[in-house]
Amino acid sequence: MASVLLDALLAEEVAPQAAAPEWLAATRNEARVALRRDGMPAARNEAWKYTNLRALDQRRFHGQGDAQAAIDPARIDLPGADGPRIVFVNGIHRPELSRTHAVGGLRLQPLSEVLREDPDSVRGFLARSFDDVAQVFARLNTALAVDGPVVRVEAGAQVDALVHLVFVGANEPSAIAWQLRAIIDVCAGASLRIVEHHVGMAGQANLGNLLSQMQVGEGAQLDFLQVQDSPESALLVRRSEVVLGADAHLNLRTIEAGAQWMRHDLAVN
Repeated sequence: MASVLLDALLAEEVAPQAAAPEWLAATRNEARVALRRDGMPAARNEAWKYTNLRALDQRRFHGQGDAQAAIDPARIDLPGADGPRIVFVNGIHRPELSRTHAVGGLRLQPLSEVLREDPDSVRGFLARSFDDVAQVFARLNTALAVDGPVVRVEAGAQVDALVHLVFVGANEPSAIAWQLRAIIDVCAGASLRIVEHHVGMAGQANLGNLLSQMQVGEGAQLDFLQVQDSPESALLVRRSEVVLGADAHLNLRTIEAGAQWMRHDLAVN
C-alpha cells in the first residue's frame, strides 16, 4: 500500500538554502531514496509491532506552516526558565519570542543560521545516515528538516543559566507536519542544564517530528529535562540520541503528559 503521508511530504520542495554544501544535499537525497524504496515499517517490524502506523500512514499533511501563526505567549513560559530561550512554532523559528543573548561559554542559534554561516561545524551531526527501515521518522527528518535549535558549550564552561528549548503547535487551516533537528554539543569538562518543552494550542492536529542529537564530551555533564505537554489533539514523534564521552554524565528526566498519538525513541551510546 502506498504511503499517503510520505508521498505528500516528499512531493513538497524543501525551502532553498544559499550555498548548501554538497554533503548535506547528498545526505538529504539518500534519505529520500531510502524513504521511497522502503516506505513505512509494517506491523511485523519488531520496533513497531506495538505502535500501529496504518492510520497515520494514510493521512495527508502539508509541509509548510504559517510563519506568523498566532499563539498565546503565556503558554511558553516556565517558572525558573528565564534565561536563554529559542522558540519554534509549527517548525518555524520565531526570533521575536526567543532570547538567544550571549552567555559565557554558550552559543544558542537556529540551525538555519548555522547552515548559512558555518555548515561544516555541524557536519558530524547532519551527515548521520539511518539505515534501518524502523528509523523512518529519522529518515524523514534527515530529508526535510532545515531548522531547529543548536546549543554549543565550549570546553570547560560551566553554564549556570537554564536553556529553554520550546516547540509550539499552533492551529493552521489544514494540518501540517513539521520537521526539526536539535543539536546539543557539550564539549569536554563543560556542564549544561536544558529543558525541552512541548506545548500547543487546543485543537491543533499537526504532526511534529523532532530528532535530537546530543554529544557530551569527556568529563562533561548534561542535565536534561524533557516536558511533553502537547494538547490531546496533537501527534508527536521524537528521537533522542546521546553520545557520551569517557567519564561524561547524563541526567535525563522525561515527562510525557499529552498528545493523541506519541512515540519517543531513546538511544544512548
